[in-house]
Amino acid sequence: MRDQSGYRAFRTHALEQGRDAVKRLAISDYDETADVHSRFTQRITLRAARRWVQNNVSELLAEDSDQALHIRRMLGIPASQSLIKPEEWPWYGKLGMFFVPHWLTWQYTRRQLAKTRTYEGRAFLYETFYDRVVTCRLSRYTPAVDQAIQGMPLLSYERARQLDRLDAGWFMAARKVGVESFARIEHYARYGNFRLKGPLANLLVLTNVVQTEAELAWLDYEMKERYHAHAPEITPEALRTFKQAIDLLLANGVKRKQVAGIFRHDLDAIDPDRLQVNLQLIVASGTAGADAIYEVIGESLWRASSANWAFVLDVVKAHSSDQIQHCKRMLDHYCEPSSLLVEHLIALGASVEDLAHCHTLLLELNKREGEGEPLAEIALLAGAPYCLSFEQIGQCRTYLARPGALQEYLAVLERHGYGYPEAVLCFQRAYTVIGVQSLETWLVIKGHRKPRKERELVDWIIRCAGTLAAQPYHYLLTAVSMPEFSHLCQAERVVRFGLGTLQYLVENKGVNSFKAIMDWYYKARGVHTLCCWDLNSTSRVLLDDAFRRNHFAAFTENLSCVIKAIDDRVVTDIGYRHQQPEDGARERYDERREVLAQAESLKILPRLPAILNQTGGVLLPSMVRHAWSSAEQLQEQMDALVPLVENLLMGRGPSGAELQAQEVEAISMIYKADSHSVRSQWKNVLGFESHMAGFKLCDGYPMRWARSIRRMEKRLERSSLQALVQAKTISAKICSKRDFTDACQAIRSKRLYDKSRDPQSVAAHLGVLFAASREDSLIGSWLETDLGQIAALEDFSVDIAEGLEQLDTLFITTLPDALETHMPAFIMKFNDEQADSLAKRMVGEAHLAGAQTGRGRLQAAVRHTQTIVLATCAGWLKREQGKFTAMPANDEVTELQAFVSKYPAVFFARQAANLCTRDDTDMWKEERHAHMVVFDPVQRRLAGMAMIYFESIPALHPTKRCLIVRAINPMDEMLATHTVHSIVNAFFDVAVSIAQENELAAVLFPNPGGMHLLSNQSTVEKYFKKRLIERAQPYRQIEPGASAANWRTRPRRLNTRFYAYAEGQQQVSELYVVWANSRIILTAQKRRSVEYIDL
Repeated sequence: MRDQSGYRAFRTHALEQGRDAVKRLAISDYDETADVHSRFTQRITLRAARRWVQNNVSELLAEDSDQALHIRRMLGIPASQSLIKPEEWPWYGKLGMFFVPHWLTWQYTRRQLAKTRTYEGRAFLYETFYDRVVTCRLSRYTPAVDQAIQGMPLLSYERARQLDRLDAGWFMAARKVGVESFARIEHYARYGNFRLKGPLANLLVLTNVVQTEAELAWLDYEMKERYHAHAPEITPEALRTFKQAIDLLLANGVKRKQVAGIFRHDLDAIDPDRLQVNLQLIVASGTAGADAIYEVIGESLWRASSANWAFVLDVVKAHSSDQIQHCKRMLDHYCEPSSLLVEHLIALGASVEDLAHCHTLLLELNKREGEGEPLAEIALLAGAPYCLSFEQIGQCRTYLARPGALQEYLAVLERHGYGYPEAVLCFQRAYTVIGVQSLETWLVIKGHRKPRKERELVDWIIRCAGTLAAQPYHYLLTAVSMPEFSHLCQAERVVRFGLGTLQYLVENKGVNSFKAIMDWYYKARGVHTLCCWDLNSTSRVLLDDAFRRNHFAAFTENLSCVIKAIDDRVVTDIGYRHQQPEDGARERYDERREVLAQAESLKILPRLPAILNQTGGVLLPSMVRHAWSSAEQLQEQMDALVPLVENLLMGRGPSGAELQAQEVEAISMIYKADSHSVRSQWKNVLGFESHMAGFKLCDGYPMRWARSIRRMEKRLERSSLQALVQAKTISAKICSKRDFTDACQAIRSKRLYDKSRDPQSVAAHLGVLFAASREDSLIGSWLETDLGQIAALEDFSVDIAEGLEQLDTLFITTLPDALETHMPAFIMKFNDEQADSLAKRMVGEAHLAGAQTGRGRLQAAVRHTQTIVLATCAGWLKREQGKFTAMPANDEVTELQAFVSKYPAVFFARQAANLCTRDDTDMWKEERHAHMVVFDPVQRRLAGMAMIYFESIPALHPTKRCLIVRAINPMDEMLATHTVHSIVNAFFDVAVSIAQENELAAVLFPNPGGMHLLSNQSTVEKYFKKRLIERAQPYRQIEPGASAANWRTRPRRLNTRFYAYAEGQQQVSELYVVWANSRIILTAQKRRSVEYIDL
C-alpha cells in the first residue's frame, strides 16, 4: 500500500513538471482554460512527464534510490534492466566492439529494447546503455530510429547510420501507407526532400487523407510558415486542432486531395469551431458543395467570421462557388458591410459579381460613423445622364465618402460636357480639392478647348485652383487669342505674375498675341518673383524700368519699398486707422488716406526714374525716403549709395567699427538679412580680412549658370514616357521568382527588330536591362523614384527639359556602366534551362548561334538587346529634345561673378541662405574658413553662396593645404530657373581655379553624414548624392606621369577627419576628392615611400 501511495506522489510530481513544460513550450498553443481532465490533455501531460523523468533519472536516483521502482513503472522499463549508467569501457573493450558485426549489435539492441513498453523508456536505455553497442553510432534516438529498431527488417550499416537524419513524422507516414523499402522511406523522410513538416504529413496519413504511397506526392508543397519567431515547431495541441478541422472538411464532402493542401494556409488561423459553424451556414443556405467552395476560397472557410458568412449567403445571396469567390474580400474583412447599402444596390439591378466590384466601396463606407448611407447619391451616379456601371460606382469612393456636394458637382460636369462615366470618374480626384464654384470657374475658362485626355484637364484645374487666380486668365482670354488647351497650360507661367503685369504687357507694351507674351517670358530675366496685381502709376514706372533692363527680380521689392515709404508719410500725417472711434470716422479716414496716398505718389513718381537709373534698378528705403527732399539732398544720398552697393556686389563692403543707417540697409538688401542681426553681430565679424591675405585671389571669378527654362513647342510623346514605368514594373517581375513567368510572356523578340520600334514597343526588353542592373545604386534610385517622377512631369513644366537630360545620361552612361558591372551576377541567378528560354524570347534563335550554354546565350542576348534598345531610347530622346526651340546663346546662360571674401558684410550671406549656422560667428573667426559669394551684376543681387575651408589633409599631403567646399546654396529664385548641374559645377570650377593659382593639393567636399552639410536646398543635396557620392570610388595613389586628376564624374572617397563647423564640432570622417594637383601629391607619395623604405 505504501508503495502505491509513493508511486502516486512520484507520478503527481512528474505530471506537475510535465504540465509546466507544456506551458513553457506550447506558448500560444497552450490553453490555460482547457479541461485538465480531458483525455487529450492528460495524454500530452503524461508524455511530457515521462520526458522529464527520462531526462532526470540520475538526479532522481541520487535523491532516493528507492525511486528506481517508480522510474521503472513510469517509463515501462523491466526490473531486469539496470538504471545506473555503466562505467566507460576500457580500451580493449572498445577495440573488441570494433570487430563485432553490425547485424549482431543491431539484433541484440532490438531484443533488449523490445522489453520496454514506452518510447521514453527505450530512448533512455538506448542513450544510456546501447548507444555504445550499436556500431553505426547514431547521434540521437529519434522516433525514426525507434520504428526502425522495433519493426523493420535488419538495415545495413550504411542505411542504419542515416536513421537519425530522417524526419520521424515522414518516416512513420511512409510506413503507414505501406512503404517498406528503406530506400523509398528515405526518399520521403530525408530532411529537405519534402517541404511539409513530418508531424503534419503523419497527421494527414492518420486521418486517412493520404492512403497510398502515390498520394504522398500531394504533400510536396511549401507550408505556410508561422510568423512569431518563438512559436514551437508543431505542438500536440496544434495537431489536435488540425485533426478536428480535417475531420470536419472530410465529413462535409471535401475531397481528400483538396484537404491534403490544408497546410498551405496559415497554421495559426485554423479554427475548427468557426469552421463548423460556417459549414453549417453553407449547408443551411443550400449553396454549392463545401468542396467547390473550399477550392476557390481556401482558408476563408475558417478564417472569415460567421457573421460575414451569413451576410454573404443571406444578404448578398451568393450561392455558387464562383459567386462566393467574388465575395472573398467581404468574407475576409474584419466587419460586415452595410445591409442597407447592399440591398439598395441589388434593387438598382446589381448582381453578385457587381457587388464584388463594389466591395472596397462598401467596406469603406462602413467606416463612416454617425452618417447615413449615401443611397440617393448612388442612385444619382447609376441613373441618367451619368449612367455609371456598378464597377465604376465601386470606384467612386471619394464621391460617396463626402456626398454633400455631389449633385451640384455632377451638374457642373454635365453642363460642360463631362457627364459621361469616364469623365465623372476622372474628375473625382478634384472633388475634395476644389469646390463646386471653383470647378465652374475653371471649366468656363477652359471653354471649348479640348485636352488630349480628361486627366490633363483635371490636373490643370487642380494646379490652377490651388495656386492661381482666375482673373488673369479671364483677361488673357479677352486680350489675346488662345484657341488650344495647350495655351492654357503654357499660360500658367505668366498668369502667376498677376493681372497688373499682364495688363502692362498687353496695353502698355503692345504684346498683343499669346506667342508674343511667351516670347517675352522666355527672354525675360528674374521673373520668378515678379507679381503685380494693381497696375497704377507707381507700378507702371517700376515696370517700365524693369522692362527696359529686361530684369524683373527687384520689381516686387522696389514696389513694396515705395508703398511703405508712401504709407509712412500718410500715417505720419493722419495717424492709424484703428485709432478712429467709430465706423463713420473710419470711412472718412479711408477716403482721406486714399487722397493723400495719391498725392504723395504723384510727388515721388517724377524722381523714381532718376533714382533707378543711378542705382541700377534697385531701391533702398533710405533712398526712397529722401525722394521728397530737395534735388541736392537726394543726389548726395545717391552719391553715397551707388559706390556702397557696387562695393557690396564685389564681395566687399564697409569695414568701419560703426555702421551708418544706409550701410545697414544696403547690407540687409543685398544679403536679405534683418537690420537687427547686422547691427548686433557686426563687431563679432569685423577685422578678419587678413585671413585671405596669403592667397592669390582674383577680383572676381566668372560663373555661367545654365538656364533651366526651355521653350517647348510640341507636346511630349507620353506613351514612351509611360513605357519607362512599364519597364520598371517588368524588371521587378523578372527579379521575382513568383512573377518571372508572367514577365517573360511580355517579351517578344520580333519587337526588337521592328523598324518602327520605340520605347513602348521595347519596354519589356528595357525591363530586362533594368533587372540586370538594378543592384547598381544609381539604377536602384532610378527605379525607386526617378523614373516615376519624370514620367509624371507635365508638358511645358519648368523641369521637363532637365528631366530629359537626366534620361539621356541614364541611357548613354549610367545604364551601360551598370550592366557592365552587374550583368554577370544577374545571369548566374538562372539555371541553363531558364537562361536559354529567356534568351530565345529576347532576341530569337537566329542571334544565339555562337553561344553554347544557356547562360552564355543569355549573356549574348542581353548584349544584343542592350545595343538595340539603348539606341532606340537615344533616338527617341533626341526627337523629344528637338521639341524645344533653341534659344539665343546669351539667353541660355546667366553670367555671374563669384568672390572669395572675408569682409564682414559677406558673413551675412549665410542668412540669405538660411543656414543653421547663420549666427555662428566662431566659425567665421577661424583662419581656415571663408565664404564664396556669387552675384548677378545685372540684376544686382546675391545669386548664391558656399562655405570654403583652406586646410591640410595629411592623407594627401603633410603640409600643403586643400580647398574644401560645402554648403553650396543658390538662392531660391536662381535655383528655380537654372540647372543644378551647372550650378554645382560652376562652384567647383572656381574652386579648382583658386587651387591651381595657389598650388593647393586638392579640391574636396565632405560626406553630409545625415546633416545638411552640402546644401540647404534638397535638389542640390540630391544632386550630390546621385551624381557624385554614389559614383565615388576609393582613393588610391596617383600614377606617375598623370596630369591634374579631374575626378568630377567619379570622385575619390578619402577616409580622413574634417570639422564642418568650428574646430572640434561636427566631425566628418569622409571627404570626396573632385580634383587633385598630381605633381604635388606625387611628391608627397614619393616622400612617404622613401620614409617607409628607411624604416
